[in-house]
Amino acid sequence: MTETVSLFFYALVLIFSFLYLKQRCLWQLAIVQILSLVVISFRMSYLLVVQVSAFVLPLIAFLPELRVAFWKHPSTVSKAFAIKWVGLHLSFSILLMFVLLQGYRQLNGKLAGREPAFLHNSGLIVLTTWAPVLKPTDSPDPRLSELIAKGDQFRLNDLWSRDGQLYSPRGLVRRWKQIEPNAAISDQVAKQAALNALLHRPMDVVTLGVKTFLHYWNFRHIRRQAKVELRRAVSNWPKKRTWAVATHFNLSPPLPNEVKKYTLLQRYFLRSQPYSYVVLLSPFACVGLIFFVSKGYVSLLFLHSWILFGTVTILSKNVSLRYLQPMSLLMILIFAVLVKAVIDRRSRSTSQAAP
Repeated sequence: MTETVSLFFYALVLIFSFLYLKQRCLWQLAIVQILSLVVISFRMSYLLVVQVSAFVLPLIAFLPELRVAFWKHPSTVSKAFAIKWVGLHLSFSILLMFVLLQGYRQLNGKLAGREPAFLHNSGLIVLTTWAPVLKPTDSPDPRLSELIAKGDQFRLNDLWSRDGQLYSPRGLVRRWKQIEPNAAISDQVAKQAALNALLHRPMDVVTLGVKTFLHYWNFRHIRRQAKVELRRAVSNWPKKRTWAVATHFNLSPPLPNEVKKYTLLQRYFLRSQPYSYVVLLSPFACVGLIFFVSKGYVSLLFLHSWILFGTVTILSKNVSLRYLQPMSLLMILIFAVLVKAVIDRRSRSTSQAAP
């Protein structure tokens, strides 16, 4: 799964980010940006984390100097020093991110034989993700406006039919593509309509995210969804041996008596469901932690955890334990920071009590 591969590189991104916060070397910042590009090449769900980190990481690294220069002991010399080094690192980070991401878009477009883009259906994905809050006035194209106005015919307002709006033959995307067959135009119009919905009714979009978050607490649904994902490869196995991938790797579907069996890792996956709720609450725990531990790495964990939390709620059409893997890694680090803070506080209390 791409989640597993991308998670490995995301862990490397975090390692070099922490090293950069400690040593503040430009080469470390460059490695962070390069590894970030590798991460999004496997999972585009990290894109917001990558973009925001490029802006914020240098600011977090030089936050002590900024505090001294502009709040604690403001002076012309200290301000000039802070602006110089923050400006250098920030400019380097943003410029490198821009070059790498634009290079990725150009290469992706060239390989796909289309215009440069991260994903060539990103507009359609976001449109269906926020489908229940769409209004005809959101679309810049009257044809899509008319289609949205008829949304009751294909359950456009149904929160749990958003996946069907993207993939079903009777869903919003298939209907819109029949009206506008040009892939680039249909995706661009869809993206603009989704952005208009966000600008005009941001709280409605946030409400969608809240409902998605609350759906994670439907225990039976989550377990059923996990079982469906484990069986999806079997149920969707191509009937014809002409399937290119299966033929190339000499793959064959499982035998009938093997379909109902779970491997050791699959059983672990199903039984780890209670842990996922600890992961879901980890961003909220990080809110309290940031007030007690004034370290740059805590600010970075806070930023990443909330961006990924928004990704799995506001930018997701359904719920899945797989989506929580990056947050699970952050949860472990947040717990480690909490334990370290408790140990440090006890050590200080002991040293102060000693004669």
